[in-house]
Amino acid sequence: MARLFSKDYHEKSTSWYFNHAVIALENEDLWYWKSLDENGCYHLRFFPISAKREYFCEYVDIVYDPETELITSHECSACHDDDACRHYLSLLRYGYLYLSTAIFAEEVVETCDGNALSGDEIWLDIASNAKLYLEGIYNPDTDKIRFYHHDFSPLDPVLIGRIAENDEPEGISQRRLTSYTTNLGSFRDEEIHLFQFLNRHKAAYSAKGMFWSLYKKDFAAALVIMRNCRPRFVVKESGEALSFANTPYQLSLRIEPAGKKHYRLHAVIVDELSVWFAGHPTWLFFRNRISSTNLPFRKELIDEVFSTGRTLKPRDLVYYRSIVHQELHQQEIYLDFEQSVPLPEIVSGSVQKTLELKKLGDQVLIGGSLVFSGDRKIPLSVVRFRKPLVHCKFTGENGEGEAWFHLPPMLFDQTKELLARLPEPEMNRLEQHAELVFGGSEKLAKLREAIFELSDLDWDIRIDDELSKEFIAKVPLQVEINANRDEEIDWF
Repeated sequence: MARLFSKDYHEKSTSWYFNHAVIALENEDLWYWKSLDENGCYHLRFFPISAKREYFCEYVDIVYDPETELITSHECSACHDDDACRHYLSLLRYGYLYLSTAIFAEEVVETCDGNALSGDEIWLDIASNAKLYLEGIYNPDTDKIRFYHHDFSPLDPVLIGRIAENDEPEGISQRRLTSYTTNLGSFRDEEIHLFQFLNRHKAAYSAKGMFWSLYKKDFAAALVIMRNCRPRFVVKESGEALSFANTPYQLSLRIEPAGKKHYRLHAVIVDELSVWFAGHPTWLFFRNRISSTNLPFRKELIDEVFSTGRTLKPRDLVYYRSIVHQELHQQEIYLDFEQSVPLPEIVSGSVQKTLELKKLGDQVLIGGSLVFSGDRKIPLSVVRFRKPLVHCKFTGENGEGEAWFHLPPMLFDQTKELLARLPEPEMNRLEQHAELVFGGSEKLAKLREAIFELSDLDWDIRIDDELSKEFIAKVPLQVEINANRDEEIDWF
């Protein structure tokens, strides 16, 4: 029988370092056990007798291929997989001097494993059953929430998150790195994403306590990830498992009088709300049951709505009744106004954009108008203020009046594009008559060309009779064919 590890020993023992690094071991100073895996390789663990524990590491693992008679991998409890590890080198010498390949002729335990699954069995078991314990959710005296991960031991979720981001920590052995890399698939993508999120956004981390600390201001973003993880979140103080509702919470908001001149916006919630975390979405905790709502507000306003309420001025009612109401409706959130709240008339909806050209001496005037439902017409010039809500006079089917008008957001860019196509106008009639003035042969020539091209865009162009020979606008035509049949026609 050949000496054990002879090929590896001869390769390493010729160096000066080898002879100075090895630990002097006598026969039977090391014990071992062995097994045979599904690939025909032997797995051996060597460990010192009690009298040698002071001089040798806890263990050295070896994987040996009897076909090539070479060690395929090693792992030292102290030095990991370092080829210069003195414990590993000492083991090569020990095996060469005191052991032979005859040990493989002895009875051996056979083992079997595979790699068809996304991870080893222990990884899959921990990934399915381990819990994260959250502390501080309901405590108003702390601004942080702790995520305890001791249930994942011996796995390290911090390391999982780092390796998934290709952030390899220093000092980790190649064997452990390979184990983590090949077993990442045991966890779902969102679960790994959560570990990465906690690593990046942690307020602090305690290796001894095995927990991340996360600021409460970042908890709403964490809940977005947690919602898509397996049920693994437990309230540490009560032991209750957190559960996520499948559908958004049916939230209602209400505006009611607050004193003589002001109003208050607040949330109307029937269930007992334990705590909320503002974000997009916002998360509502009803004890251990979590619901979301897509409030399109700034975070500080969301906090006001669920606490003391938001104080509004009378002019704010216009904004909330139109733009805010519209956005809330899209998120299926109902905004209710108490019956005594006075609501002004607000006109919104589809808008027809009109340009009117008329002559004034040698000059051409262009006036624009916006036509809303009920043929209510206001000057196009109101867009120069670049505000979505304007209060102005209108003319309509039933005469004149005043109202608030909600200008569609795309209208501003459309008007800007219109002005870019026109030659530079004079502004002396804009404020009083809402008209642009164009004069001079060169500008009028450019204006005629621009009006012709504008006909292809979504503008209704109306040209005064006095200018009908000078300006041409394209008119969309619709062809109509009428066919009649006459029995008396002999086509042949």
